[in-house]
Amino acid sequence: MVVRVRCPVLRVRRSVILGPVEAPEQRSPNAVGRTPVSGRLDTTVPARGERFVDLAAFGGLRVEHIVSSDTPDPGPQVRDWDEWVLVVAGSAHLEVAGVECSLAGGDWILLPAGTPHRVLRTASGTQWIAVHGPAPLA
Repeated sequence: MVVRVRCPVLRVRRSVILGPVEAPEQRSPNAVGRTPVSGRLDTTVPARGERFVDLAAFGGLRVEHIVSSDTPDPGPQVRDWDEWVLVVAGSAHLEVAGVECSLAGGDWILLPAGTPHRVLRTASGTQWIAVHGPAPLA
């Protein structure tokens, strides 16, 4: 049985403490000497499924842009890492740990590692930003 609720009830699972913001002179050595980069999101809607584009990777994180058609892949997903997902535009209906929820532009959800989830429906052209965390230490 699937219970339909808004996703915000699923958001508070655990806290992540990032620590203080470092001053430029205190940043890690791998940040020194790197060249800033920029780009533009490709919002072309795929005919079926989703299109995934890696935008950046840093500090063990990976940032991904996703564009969905109106026929997403509804297959189950379970990740070995935390995943934070923001719907930038459009809407989506997910099933997260057996609970159906809806996301619209501006809504986000944090999926802790090991959380079963799947995309049930999306509006054509729904855009997402996903931040994938590093796999937890064993």
